Amino acid sequence: MSASELPVVFDCAGESLVGVLHQGLPTAEFGVLIVVGGPQYRVGSHREFVVLARRLAAQGTPVLRFDVRGMGDASGDRRHFEEIEADVRAAVDTFLAQSPLLSRVVLMGLCDGASSSLLYAARDPRVSGLVLMNPWIRSDDGLSRYPLRHYYWPRLLQKSLWYKALRGDFRPGTALREFAGALLGAVTRRGGRNGKRQDSAPDFVAHMRRNVERFEGQVLFLISGNDLVGREFLENSRINKAWRESMDRDTVTLKVFPDANHTMTARRDLDEVADECLSWLSKTQQSS
Repeated sequence: MSASELPVVFDCAGESLVGVLHQGLPTAEFGVLIVVGGPQYRVGSHREFVVLARRLAAQGTPVLRFDVRGMGDASGDRRHFEEIEADVRAAVDTFLAQSPLLSRVVLMGLCDGASSSLLYAARDPRVSGLVLMNPWIRSDDGLSRYPLRHYYWPRLLQKSLWYKALRGDFRPGTALREFAGALLGAVTRRGGRNGKRQDSAPDFVAHMRRNVERFEGQVLFLISGNDLVGREFLENSRINKAWRESMDRDTVTLKVFPDANHTMTARRDLDEVADECLSWLSKTQQSS
């Protein structure tokens, strides 16, 4: 940790949250708060949040990455991603207190960290932007539909699968059972008991979509093309009229990285993500 990176410990409902503040320029008026989701802590997969934070701070943007309750070095019980509003608010409070000239915060998150950020942002006027990497919008319908389209069918075209089969390393019985289960699930969820398609999207997905419209700041969606979560988001945004209209707003920017995996941690992809973020921040936040 360099001299420009400071450890911070702050309170959230009686528990201690731990973070690292990357200071950036002392005159900066906005900063980036990284909201970590899933079974991750403030470093991120393959240290991706460290890399991103240092790239942004090197260009003058302060960054705070932190552990929510029950994760990493934070105390307390782990919570569902829909239940960390208090954690994010405490982090925003701390970020602004540690950097008195800051007046605005951009939330950045990956997967359900992105979902948490979108669920929170419209409730806090201090949040002026969102960087959402592969937001989690998983539903029963998507769970049955997308693995078939984006995993099983492409898998049949991979040479490695047929090489394994020729070597005798492929177990067709297990694979067929998995495929049949996915196919049956897709038919059942689409058809329903009365032959009608079931709408099984959970409430948080609808809330996320509404918050895209309610949020008055700028939103940057960064989506991986080589990832089921990313592809599910893109497909949902294409076939769902309400989502499609929300994504067409002037405040929304969509960038797809065709070959990136879920965490975008290949160095080339991570560099592209950092470049895209820096360009978007320069256009949308410095002019605010």
